[in-house]
Amino acid sequence: MKAAGHARGFPINATRGWTMVSHRMERIEEAIGQSISEIVLQELRDPRIPMIFTVTSVKVTKDLAEARIYFSQLPDSDDAIDATLDALEHASGHIRAMLGHRIRLKTTPKVMFFFDPGRQHAQRIDTILNELKAAEHEKASGE
Repeated sequence: MKAAGHARGFPINATRGWTMVSHRMERIEEAIGQSISEIVLQELRDPRIPMIFTVTSVKVTKDLAEARIYFSQLPDSDDAIDATLDALEHASGHIRAMLGHRIRLKTTPKVMFFFDPGRQHAQRIDTILNELKAAEHEKASGE
């Protein structure tokens, strides 16, 4: 798994420019997420990007200069995530240009991609709960 140069997971401290609460900004973030999803799945022809790719959230700076695109995917192994991040980073200029054609804004934001580990965490919790349930059932059967 690569360490530097890739954005794996959510940032620890969000900067002041990343807080979005207005209805207009929510609509912009939603439109960007929908467009990015369509661009990645329908227009990019990179084998490193899996067929099961989902934009989970988008955060845009107040000045619309940058957009953080959070995604999940299957497979979600470290190697697959790194390959997807490489592909998205390589295609980010093209994705930004395509986004500019789809959404009319004064400035098309620079896109940055981050893996959203939420689904992985949910799976881990589910596995732990199932193991606890099985151990409890086994203990109850043994008594």
